[in-house]
Amino acid sequence: MTFIDEKEFGEFKQSIDYITKTGIMKGLPDGSFQPHQYITRAEACKVLISFAIIDAEHVFPFRTDKFKISDIRGHWAKGYILFFLSIADQGLLPSDTFQPDEVLTQDVALKWLGIVSKSCYGVEYTCPKARKNATRAWLSQQLFLCAQTIIKTLSSRAPRQLMKEWVKLRVYDHLPNPNILLVNENKWQDEYNLLCRIAKERNMTKEEYISAAMTMADILYIVKSFEANLDKYQGVAFQYTSLEALKSMLDNSAIKTSTGLGIKLHMSNVEYLNDPGEGSIFLKELEKREIFDFEFAKDEDDITPRKEYITCLITENKEHLPMWVQYGDNAKGCRIEFKLKKTYFTKVRYYSFQERDTANTPETAMLDNIVRILNHYKIRWHGIHDCIIFWVKFLLKRVGYYYKESYYEHENEIRYISEHESIEALIYSEAKDGEVFPRLYVECEFPLDVKSVTLGPKCEQQEKIALALQQKGIPRVKRSKISFR
Repeated sequence: MTFIDEKEFGEFKQSIDYITKTGIMKGLPDGSFQPHQYITRAEACKVLISFAIIDAEHVFPFRTDKFKISDIRGHWAKGYILFFLSIADQGLLPSDTFQPDEVLTQDVALKWLGIVSKSCYGVEYTCPKARKNATRAWLSQQLFLCAQTIIKTLSSRAPRQLMKEWVKLRVYDHLPNPNILLVNENKWQDEYNLLCRIAKERNMTKEEYISAAMTMADILYIVKSFEANLDKYQGVAFQYTSLEALKSMLDNSAIKTSTGLGIKLHMSNVEYLNDPGEGSIFLKELEKREIFDFEFAKDEDDITPRKEYITCLITENKEHLPMWVQYGDNAKGCRIEFKLKKTYFTKVRYYSFQERDTANTPETAMLDNIVRILNHYKIRWHGIHDCIIFWVKFLLKRVGYYYKESYYEHENEIRYISEHESIEALIYSEAKDGEVFPRLYVECEFPLDVKSVTLGPKCEQQEKIALALQQKGIPRVKRSKISFR
């Protein structure tokens, strides 16, 4: 990239070349860089976001409601300022104003840069104090020196520890509410294993390894934060299931809670979902829109099992015969009523993709950010880019399990998804009809409060079952109102 005023760069040329090549700072519309122009506090926020998270062109809405600042209403940089403050919240606001159009001083710039380096990279960065106003060239130099310090520091760490720290710093420390997802910050093993394979196949340098770790952690952050911002549900919900499954949950996980009885639901692997199109509807529509320059269907021959386990509830209070037949053991089972007090469950999004305007949606924003990150690192490390594509597909397919066709909208379904290794799974007592092996399941990480159990219309010996359920602690047992012939 060349600028019309490149002759003015002088001692800052190397720094400006690096910062503009990596997209951290950009030139002006007239083709100049204006190295001696002072930079404002607002402009610096946008630059530091790019330094911290690769691309500052889009910021997530959930970042914008934490601070109340009186002098940025209607300002072009409001989103950037709030996003920066949420990343580097270290008492940077002595009052309720930010003074966005004031010139940034060098001492404040160095303080902000040190906070970002520590918060987003886990690296301490200090330099001599400076008291002048900050120019674009001077800030470029400081960003370049900080980047070199980060690379040098990270290069000294063992790859395994580096990946663990990076995923924690870049993902879990900056999610809007990690407790919503019950995320485990140590679940970075898949990313580490993939990165090791890429490093071995491509004979990567340590600097390339760091860059790949940054790519994967930043994309993981984009997807996890999108997932965390999907609509959550609190209130009454129901699950149709067999009496055998209910007995197993009561025998193995029942606990007394402050409001009665809690049980841990069985979570089935996503491979057991009844709808064969589960998880793929969203991805197929993405292919049609040609958002990515690769196809999701390339690896259909790969039958590596997925690690996602899922439990599904519905929020529709009215009983439906098809639900009894399909999920309630052909109406011989039961319907459990739960009271959900926490927002662990996510509402399924029902889409008719052909009719929906996709130009300005959260899904499009998420995908645009992933594309920007991939393109950013494709420029910097061309040889790594294609190796990460399959992993991106794997991440996005998980998101796809929150989507169903609008045909199923009457179900009002909510879902909780978590990842588990096959070795963690438990085995049902026997295989289902037509299956050779028994199915696997895991227990949900948290108990749900049981309000009542409704016995199916074809359930026999209901009084005896009700007696046993009440002995187990079920507060109320009811008969189904559905007529079944």
